[in-house]
Amino acid sequence: MAQPRLTLVWLRNELRTHDNFLLHAAAERGGVVLPVYVFYSGEVGKTAKSPLTGAAKTGPFRTKFLLESVSNMRENLRLKCSSNLLVASGKPEHIFSTLIKGLLADAKTENLCISVLCSQSVCSEEQRTEELVNSALTAGLRDINSSGNSPLEKIWDGTMYHPLDLKEHASMDMPNDLKDTFTPWRIDVEKAKTPVQEPLPEPEVLTLPPGNVLETITAALATNPDVKGGLDYLPSLGELGVSQPSSAEPDARGDYFAPIGGETAGLARVKKYVWDEDRLKEYFDTRNGMIGQAYSTKFAPWLARGCISPRLVATECRRYEKKRGIANKSTYWVIFELTWRDYFVFYAQKYGRRLFFKDGIKGRPKGYGWQDNATQLSAWKEGRTGVPLIDANMRDLKATGFMSNRGRQNVASYLTLDLQLDWRLGAEHFEDLLVDYTPEANWGNWHAAAGLAGGRVNKFNPVKQGKDYDKDGQYIRLWCSELEHVPTRKIHEPWTMSAEEQQTAKCIIGVDYPVPLTKHSFGHTTPTFRSGGVQNFNVARDIKKRWKAGDD
Repeated sequence: MAQPRLTLVWLRNELRTHDNFLLHAAAERGGVVLPVYVFYSGEVGKTAKSPLTGAAKTGPFRTKFLLESVSNMRENLRLKCSSNLLVASGKPEHIFSTLIKGLLADAKTENLCISVLCSQSVCSEEQRTEELVNSALTAGLRDINSSGNSPLEKIWDGTMYHPLDLKEHASMDMPNDLKDTFTPWRIDVEKAKTPVQEPLPEPEVLTLPPGNVLETITAALATNPDVKGGLDYLPSLGELGVSQPSSAEPDARGDYFAPIGGETAGLARVKKYVWDEDRLKEYFDTRNGMIGQAYSTKFAPWLARGCISPRLVATECRRYEKKRGIANKSTYWVIFELTWRDYFVFYAQKYGRRLFFKDGIKGRPKGYGWQDNATQLSAWKEGRTGVPLIDANMRDLKATGFMSNRGRQNVASYLTLDLQLDWRLGAEHFEDLLVDYTPEANWGNWHAAAGLAGGRVNKFNPVKQGKDYDKDGQYIRLWCSELEHVPTRKIHEPWTMSAEEQQTAKCIIGVDYPVPLTKHSFGHTTPTFRSGGVQNFNVARDIKKRWKAGDD
């Protein structure tokens, strides 16, 4: 007779019951299944800090969203799969080692075949954590693992295109055959008609271990001072050492986007955007907006935590095309963006730690060097650069944990190519604040923004970008209240106001709103500064001296 099987499913960014490869695999192999989620102290909490800036690796917005997502996953496992979720906090290797010790200490579990399933990570920090967990499991299961196989089994999950489908249809062995620029790779994938598979159904039942076994392992967790956990345990923000997110005053900002974590909320967002508000057909035309919740899908926070599957989103787009009889550039473009998301995953997998190197994979672009200027970095973070489009977006990020795609491109270009500050400082700041952060997309996008991926360097002019995408200055006035009365014709270049105009607008450049840090954004316009204040005059004089010397 085969040994009875116990599968521990280590969930990380797969916080959904639909289209979940891990849950599906565990259900197929039979036996009893215990889903586990770990709040890893190296990723979230007061000790989880970024190496360069010391910023939090998971700030309050994402931590709150994560707590909501984990809570909802437990609820859905209970309601939909007759299962449960063991939640713990600490180091994963300590937690799984403790669980294994608890299991082996119970005579009724001594004949179990025990294994742990997780998804396959592509970034170095997550892979290192997997190695530590595998080592702990190997040591703990040495006496009963006669096969010598790794006790930590990895399964691919989370991309729209599965690597096996890419290999079969496009003859691509991921990540080795990934091209170094997106467009040629995308064209090859599409030309090969690589399918996006239908989402997997959620398991009807995931049989939990017997009550005595659950009691044994939860008791074992209680005896380890380095960890906390249980079937009813969920840490609070305070316990994790994270402050409550600041309020963005949504009532004052109209159609405000404030995502709630979890599969239930994620599926509701898909339904609202695609079906209830019927916005999919216009996505291409509205996607560069910056105000409200309706200009883009806003699926990213739920995709990042695995609350919704990219294959489900792609399937809904195709279903919409058939049901509504609309197949246009907009319905295609959402899938196009998901293809970009896949590309960053495979790119990170291909280049590993090199993605995080200061000079990246291809080296810095000619003529650019990374400066160290704490004052300029602080001004960028706080939205005090003197360039309205940059400042509005940075204040938006700080207040909400979210920024439009258009905004992200501009603020990244400004930091790396105008200020020429180390791009990794920007990437760490986004890692702290973004509710939709993933290492692959965040570091991949910043890597590209800094011109480190080879090919063309895209340097944005934020004045022109502001005029193109915030023509009337509505977004700028929303976040930069000191510019509220600036005439629309000057809202993107407030430094061009005359002294009288500054007085009328109640916005003295260098006093009420900063003198710009750089000249690039001005095009060919010469700033006009009010000379009435000593502070304003001195800053303006200093800026002009640096410009004359050719020093940005």
